[in-house]
Amino acid sequence: MRARARWVSVAAAASLVLTVWFNVSKLYSPAVRTIARAMRKYGLIITDHGGAVVTYAEDPRPYEATHGGVNPYPALMDPDHPFPDGDWAYVLTQIPIDQLQALPFNYGEPTRQGGPP
Repeated sequence: MRARARWVSVAAAASLVLTVWFNVSKLYSPAVRTIARAMRKYGLIITDHGGAVVTYAEDPRPYEATHGGVNPYPALMDPDHPFPDGDWAYVLTQIPIDQLQALPFNYGEPTRQGGPP
């Protein structure tokens, strides 16, 4: 019998972090290692439940406008290794979503001392 992934429903606007147990150094691409380290340090936010894992990044158009129309992202992903079918976003599939950990909704908020004002 084939094992199945156990999916847990996570609310939109939930904050997640990449667990400290995942070995980021074994990831293929330097850019993906950087993204994974940022996911561990700063976390990420669930924006919706569209049925796919999607990552947002800075809009490359301002960079393209000042650099002769060159999109910086393909070279950042890993310029030395071509990707299947030219799909440079493929490397993001290395980040294991099963290694994400949900944070409490009030994570990072200052704690109140005492009762109501």
